[in-house]
Amino acid sequence: MQKSKLAKLERRKIELVRSIASYKEHRRKLAEFVSELDLQIKRGWISKEGYDSKLYNLLQGRKPWQWAEYYNQSIQHFEQELNNCEKTI
Repeated sequence: MQKSKLAKLERRKIELVRSIASYKEHRRKLAEFVSELDLQIKRGWISKEGYDSKLYNLLQGRKPWQWAEYYNQSIQHFEQELNNCEKTI
């Protein structure tokens, strides 16, 4: 294999590992944020309207499960691409 192609694959592998870690962290933060909001509404610290508003604004109109699904699918795609990259190297 050519050195330039190998170097390109190594760089892509590093990018994929970073992307996987980043998306996992975003997914974790999403779950943490939703859990915190759930706790706040259960304790009466925020109203249902406040809860809905915070959720809508942070999640850009999407539902938490939609973001979780997006992160899961992206992570799976990156892991498949990483696997293919490692096989080629």
